[in-house]
Amino acid sequence: MDSLSDISYEYFVEFETEKSCPHHFEGDPSILLFFQSWAFSVQFGGQHDLAKIASHLKQSLKINLSPLLKFADRNVENTFDARELQQSWQSPDELMQCTTQIIDALEHPDGNLSSLLTEEYELLLPRLQDLHKMCTWAVQEKCLIRMSFDTVNV
Repeated sequence: MDSLSDISYEYFVEFETEKSCPHHFEGDPSILLFFQSWAFSVQFGGQHDLAKIASHLKQSLKINLSPLLKFADRNVENTFDARELQQSWQSPDELMQCTTQIIDALEHPDGNLSSLLTEEYELLLPRLQDLHKMCTWAVQEKCLIRMSFDTVNV
């Protein structure tokens, strides 16, 4: 994983309900944010290992990653940023399906995926499992879900 020691990331999963989700990340979710960011970069030719994992999931395994790529920066500086943050709310159904498929692929990797899943990315699977639990809860509660992040300069 690329280390950016002078920047720290806060990752948020919110629900459009007054109820509190009983599930949370069991560890630092930064790997999930990095994966989402590199997966987004695939359309621009991203070549990081996480981009290659995302590309394999999308191209070879035909997993729709779009729900996972619907996240936003909480640092709102203009109306475009505000719109992006507001538009990142989504139904949890497709995100739950996406995480289910990715989790299955990571738990039972084919040869190509297995070669990309180095020890450096071993926390990706548990963080996706945490997110999946949150999605499952949101589906049961029939509420929208939003993933966002904020960067904090240290």
